[in-house]
Amino acid sequence: MKRVSVPVRPTSAEMQQVWRGLTVLLFGLFLVCGIWHAAVAPVGQTGYQDAPDEAAHVNYARALSNGGFPTAAEARRDPRQQSYEWHQPPLYYAVAAVFLHFGYRAARVASIVCGLLTLALIVAAVRLIWPGRGDIAVAALAFAAALPGNIAISSAVNNDAMLEMWFSAVLLCCILGASGGFSVQLALITGLCLGAALLTKATSLLLVPIIAVALAMAWRRRHGRREVMLATASVAGVAFAISGWWFVRSMIIYHELLPLRAFNSMFGGTVQARDVAAGKLPGLGVENWGGYAWLVCRWSFKSFWAVYGVPRSAVIGAPVFLPAQVYVLALGICLACFAGLVKMHQFRNSQPQIVKDAMALMALTIGAVAFSFAVFLSRYFQAQGRYLYPAILPMALLGGFGWTSVFPDRYRGAGVGGLCAVLGLFCIALFIYATPH
Repeated sequence: MKRVSVPVRPTSAEMQQVWRGLTVLLFGLFLVCGIWHAAVAPVGQTGYQDAPDEAAHVNYARALSNGGFPTAAEARRDPRQQSYEWHQPPLYYAVAAVFLHFGYRAARVASIVCGLLTLALIVAAVRLIWPGRGDIAVAALAFAAALPGNIAISSAVNNDAMLEMWFSAVLLCCILGASGGFSVQLALITGLCLGAALLTKATSLLLVPIIAVALAMAWRRRHGRREVMLATASVAGVAFAISGWWFVRSMIIYHELLPLRAFNSMFGGTVQARDVAAGKLPGLGVENWGGYAWLVCRWSFKSFWAVYGVPRSAVIGAPVFLPAQVYVLALGICLACFAGLVKMHQFRNSQPQIVKDAMALMALTIGAVAFSFAVFLSRYFQAQGRYLYPAILPMALLGGFGWTSVFPDRYRGAGVGGLCAVLGLFCIALFIYATPH
């Protein structure tokens, strides 16, 4: 009788080697695609959706390299109207200015480095929350490293990639502190990351309530009230020591902690949400607020995954999207991840405490960033999914956890491999379409 050979399932050690190999490949994919995009994306424009507002960001870095900060008054005198990023905090531009000495495209390297550090933080967060789960680490990493839109933003001159990095670092600190307690060292690191984030972009103010919730969790876990109070003072003190001068400067020059009035007066030239909702832009096919909401949801979802620009569209900053089938497939991936999270929700009581705390903090982070984006959209027509990227770590982790939870154990490896392959094809598609012809 002929013996039938049965495939032997890989051992745990063998699978860990596979996951490590895929991790290295994803880092390599991000680096190669980032360098490629930095090398071919057009320079000197503000309207390319895969390098948004880049000329204005470069002008800020150039001003710092010349020994001064850009101001609102100088921006008003700019005949090319490409100095409108004057209101941004300076940390990213100080780093970019160092690379700018080697050329315009070299300045994009600053963002690529920040993107790589964000990926490392994502892997570290998975290892902290789900130790030994290489499948979740690879799936989560794929959602960030092989996300075409994130690669494009992380290989252009703008402060978004650095903001992602600091958001991810602070959230990782919060997860550590909420479950294990805020030691003095951890509190100082959290304050350092918060202060650096506040010097990167005003969006980082959303981190303050997230840190407060993490400290409250530590208090509730009875890690010691004295310890929590000392941690609170340490975080606040270090953050203010690093970034406080920027807010004082803003108060002296613009008479407010954030130059919102001056910013709104200059940003008022962009398309207003009320005008779109009123049908004043007939080419968009919107006639009311319901139509406006549906439009920004569609455009934000698509641009979150992949968007680019061509010379003609860059003149007015209009987005150009990939074929519709790409976004249908992306929607299917999102629904599968959501189904996996719903499936695992029924087992929440059996999860370790660190998983529960991490889930709560990640949900809070995503909610805070999404709410901030929605408020911004209620005033300005800026349906760009990149505004959700500060929450890239929690979105990647929840996506990876949800995706791996959909598959039975025996098919989980194939499922994660399939996800990497599909997202890799997304990257190829974007960069084929986005390459200047």
